[in-house]
Amino acid sequence: MNHIGIDYGSKFSGTTAICYVEDKKLHFAQSVKGEDADAFVEKMIKELAPKAVYIDAPLSLPAAYFNKGDDFFFRKCDKELDTKSPMSIGRLTATAMQLQDKYDGKKMTFHETLPSALGTMLSEAAERVWNQKKKNLEPFCELLAEHLPLPFAEKVDNWHQVEAALAYLSGLRHIDGKAEVIGDVEEGVIVY
Repeated sequence: MNHIGIDYGSKFSGTTAICYVEDKKLHFAQSVKGEDADAFVEKMIKELAPKAVYIDAPLSLPAAYFNKGDDFFFRKCDKELDTKSPMSIGRLTATAMQLQDKYDGKKMTFHETLPSALGTMLSEAAERVWNQKKKNLEPFCELLAEHLPLPFAEKVDNWHQVEAALAYLSGLRHIDGKAEVIGDVEEGVIVY
C-alpha cells in the first residue's frame, strides 16, 4: 500500500518531516524554517497521493468533549502510553484533525502514531537505549534500517526525519497486522 509517515512539528519551525517511497527507496521531505508547514504537508499529500497517512499528531479529542466521560485532558491512549494531552498541543491537534477531515475517506485514511513508542520498543528489543541526542542519531538509524524493507535514499539528517520514518514503519506494521493499537476506537487510537 502506498502510505507516508509524517512527523508534524510547529508551523514555522522547519521541523515537519515526511517519509515516503520513491524508486524503491525511502525519501524525506522537510519543511523549511519560517515557511508554513501546514501548506507544505498539504502540497506533499497532493503530490504523493498516498492511500494512508500515518501521522505523529493527535487526531481526536478526549471523549469528555462528546459527553462520554469526565476527563477533558487525556484520552485512554494518552494515559496508556503516558504521552502528552491533545489539549497541551492544541494548534497541532486542531491542524491534524482539520487535515484528516479534509482527506480521510476520500481514497485516503489517517492514522495517529507515536514514533517514540515504536522507537522505545525497537531499542528495548535490541537492548539499546532510545535517546534523542545528536550523538545517538546514526546508531539509531542503523537499528531502524534493520526494520525497514527499503534503504534510505539519503543520509538521515535529524530526529524529525527519524520520527517520520518511524511513523512510516508504524504504517507498515499496521498494514501487515503487526502494529500495537492502543486506546478506544470510539475515542481515538494510536498505532505503532
